[in-house]
Amino acid sequence: MDIHNNIDGKGLKATNFADGTADTDLATVGQINSSFAPVIFEGNVALYTVWNQSSTNTYISTNVTKTSLFTSRYANNCSYISDGTDDVVEITQTGFFKAILTGYCAYSATLSSNGLILMNSVIYLTDPNNKAVVSSGVNKHSSVLSQINSITGYQYTRTPYSVTRIYHNTSGTLKIGSYISCSMDTTNASNRSFTIVQPTLTVTRV
Repeated sequence: MDIHNNIDGKGLKATNFADGTADTDLATVGQINSSFAPVIFEGNVALYTVWNQSSTNTYISTNVTKTSLFTSRYANNCSYISDGTDDVVEITQTGFFKAILTGYCAYSATLSSNGLILMNSVIYLTDPNNKAVVSSGVNKHSSVLSQINSITGYQYTRTPYSVTRIYHNTSGTLKIGSYISCSMDTTNASNRSFTIVQPTLTVTRV
């Protein structure tokens, strides 16, 4: 068979790894229809200011919850959870799902001589239902750490982050949670700000 001219994929065989069946028509493996659209949830806000303050020698930390990070845009048997937990969405479909959390951590400060800025963020995807394919029940995270010291004047930096996780929902509901833990320490700073830019959570069927 000339696979280059086989536009629709029919007649090509493959193993369907989702259920283990073999010799499956390739055109039907992972086929998408209106009730199983690939994008399950996408939510974000343009910008969230964690701190904007005058300070000289202090350490500060907080958790930025999903309520501050995401809007409720969703479809396809999925609901946005606003119950005070870190859970963002609840999916009632079965199958495999991929969650990708992206954005930027930005900070600025104006330093006098021998100043210091230490910024740290830990970005989490949680697994409250123990349905993650790898390390089930354990929160997956990515860290962003920046430090500036002994530099005078205005300082600004913006660092990207990205966390990806695969889940398998065999029955019932699948909850996917997220939050960002932020901390900042400055000395000899007349002002400082910490902002989360374009936090975006996208959940897709895979």
